[in-house]
Amino acid sequence: MRWALVTFLLLLSTRAAAAELPAHTRVLLDYTARYPGCPRARFLEDVIRARTSYEPFAPSADARLVVTVAREGRSYKGHAEVRSKAGALLYERDRGPGADCQLIVEGLGFAVSVALDPGGGESPEPQAPSPPRAPELPVKQAPAPVPPAPEPFEQKAPFRVRIGASAALGIGVAPRPAAGVAIDVGLRWPTFSVALEGRAYPPAEGAADTGLVQLRTWQITGAVVPCGHWRWLFGCGVVEMGALSGTSAARTSEATTLFRVAGGMRAGMEWQGWEHLALRASGDVLFSPWHSELLINNEPARTTPVVSGAFGAGFVVSF
Repeated sequence: MRWALVTFLLLLSTRAAAAELPAHTRVLLDYTARYPGCPRARFLEDVIRARTSYEPFAPSADARLVVTVAREGRSYKGHAEVRSKAGALLYERDRGPGADCQLIVEGLGFAVSVALDPGGGESPEPQAPSPPRAPELPVKQAPAPVPPAPEPFEQKAPFRVRIGASAALGIGVAPRPAAGVAIDVGLRWPTFSVALEGRAYPPAEGAADTGLVQLRTWQITGAVVPCGHWRWLFGCGVVEMGALSGTSAARTSEATTLFRVAGGMRAGMEWQGWEHLALRASGDVLFSPWHSELLINNEPARTTPVVSGAFGAGFVVSF
């Protein structure tokens, strides 16, 4: 009863569009759906064959069935159309948006099967029986070749190139919390990514560790950041190295620089609001295995902390 109601509604919705589509039209399939979770063209063919009373596909067909699935954010939208050899539009149907690509394709296949064969698998009109044929002598035939095993239903998503930019607030990178910027470039697979990141903290002033002078410092670092992703959450390892420079803000002094190495963890969230653009926020905790002293006028002014951190917020563009 439910399938009869669905068939009736589809017939009503496609009657005008399929008015020029002859019954039992044979088509040549042109299928495009290159997203994770989308089925292969064989799945669509099986859906259409299951409800038609004839073989709807033929290499020398007079019409072409074009089915395309596009992605809009985290949803999928499908479009199907049948065109003649001359390019005239005989039928078209849209489906979606929806979160399940397979359901989108299955719905398009069912709609196309109704347009091709409104009888829904009913037997064709009976024909006059052919005259009896003379018995044929049995012919010994070679055994049929064993068909190859079907390919597993799996589609691996290719990696995507990602470029990100964030505003950062560093703690422990200067005499006081300091604002900075970060830029990263990397590759993203469905559940894993790796990126190279550069971060800069402009000059920030604060009291030196000795308490005798005002200190101005700035820092530039580079890092390797491998991450694991689960839905909209991610966790990363961070290996960072760079240069910390400083000078006295209270009296004339030459700038001095020391190199530092740190490693730690990053956790955050990433919201894929559009197909090529995502918003993200994260927090870092870094540990420095070695203590280094920044000398100003040959006097220790700052010692790199054992633990430092940063908070960041920005966007990622992928293509």
